[in-house]
Amino acid sequence: MDSNELLESILSLQPAQSAGDGSMSLEEKTLALIQELIESIPVSIDLHVLKYKFRNDDNPLSVVLV
Repeated sequence: MDSNELLESILSLQPAQSAGDGSMSLEEKTLALIQELIESIPVSIDLHVLKYKFRNDDNPLSVVLV
């Protein structure tokens, strides 16, 4: 129930229509950002180096990601 309300609230914040000024649509901007992020991800991740780097980091996000 709460998750549905949250999603409805998020969707209600999006613009109803895009500006017709010839700029990229929201979907095109999102796809361009995704492509940029994909290109910035390293091809190979050395898990041993990563675990060593975060060995003293007790941040829950780091713990879960490692």
